[in-house]
Amino acid sequence: MRGEQEPVDRTGSRRTARREPIPIDPEADGNRPLALASMIRACSQLPVAISGGFSAADDAFAGSGDRDIVIVGRSVADSATSSDMAHRLSTIVSKINR
Repeated sequence: MRGEQEPVDRTGSRRTARREPIPIDPEADGNRPLALASMIRACSQLPVAISGGFSAADDAFAGSGDRDIVIVGRSVADSATSSDMAHRLSTIVSKINR
């Protein structure tokens, strides 16, 4: 509409009216991705996806529904027993989806 400004994201880029992902970068966002995901969930209807800054040992990872997508990679690949870590993560996901 005329006279209204388009939304601007934290990088200064113009955002369109459609829902777009907001990246959560643990280094740029003070190494608190789970807290930031919770804030975004509470303040918007945006889908929330997180990756990094957490592990299967994090209680916050298992006990919160503040995200729609969790991308897990290195915590499985770098663990001493990848199959055990994959099983732990699978168990957590099963509990969340009940």
